[in-house]
Amino acid sequence: MKLLSAFSNNECIPYKTFFKIFDNKIASILLYGSEIWGLTYMLCTESVHVAACKRFLNVPKYASINSMLCDLARFPMYLYSFKRCIKYWVRITRMPNNR
Repeated sequence: MKLLSAFSNNECIPYKTFFKIFDNKIASILLYGSEIWGLTYMLCTESVHVAACKRFLNVPKYASINSMLCDLARFPMYLYSFKRCIKYWVRITRMPNNR
């Protein structure tokens, strides 16, 4: 949340800039190792993502998560971890037998 508090001084940061920084800095940390644990739902990754989205939109903490993600055109973090896990296992199954 230190990164998010750095943006609080800037009143109007563009949407693409905010989420590009979030995806590159925070989401990469949240999804570290998701190739192994990716098929399990992790509430902690979702809560960080939702908190960042709510902070960006400046909505109350009881705002609807689904409508907020829809407004921002974002997907839940578990979909990204599922995708990384499936891509990893497909890559393993396609490896030659001598590896």
